[in-house]
Amino acid sequence: LKDIVNCSAGLTQSYALLKTGKVVAWGDNGYGQIGNGNTNTQKRPVYVLKQDGSQLTNIKAIAAGTLFGFALTTDGKVWAWGKNSEFELGCGDNQIHNYATAVLDVNGKQLSNITSISAGYKYGLFLSTDGRIYGTGAYMGETWINGITYYSIKSYATQYVSITNAISIAAGFTHNIALLKTNTGLQAITWGDNKAFPLTSSNYG
Repeated sequence: LKDIVNCSAGLTQSYALLKTGKVVAWGDNGYGQIGNGNTNTQKRPVYVLKQDGSQLTNIKAIAAGTLFGFALTTDGKVWAWGKNSEFELGCGDNQIHNYATAVLDVNGKQLSNITSISAGYKYGLFLSTDGRIYGTGAYMGETWINGITYYSIKSYATQYVSITNAISIAAGFTHNIALLKTNTGLQAITWGDNKAFPLTSSNYG
């Protein structure tokens, strides 16, 4: 494997971005997190594919979540694949996708004008060119504790309306950090789960 410009590692899978703008993946694939159209474990790198069987191309950034992945194109669009139980792929449903599928906006169109991506435990963050941040999946909390819905999780990328001047984002396991540009300089803000493990005992936004 050569001509690699970036890489990212999830819970049981790894991704590498090639100089050609294509993405390869390897490792466990039980939830389609390799993105090659099946759920077979891959001992060697294989190309991430779209539903029509063509290779994902024109990629400039990748981000691995726990059991899913994101890819950002050179023209600011986002693709996703893998586990999707909490709508983390933002593709309009919560089904597993073992191939790259488009992350959608509120209008059902592919999310665009994105400059940076980051993946957390069961969610993703996307930074737009105008400083806005969008989230997919369990970015405000989860629904699975005792079968009770604590937050309304959308099946598409949703904007954080309170943040309009971000220049950098980073998703942790269940918390986030963003760097903002303000009139007085740069400011770091953080939000999300702020309690020690185990996370299964409480649910926070």
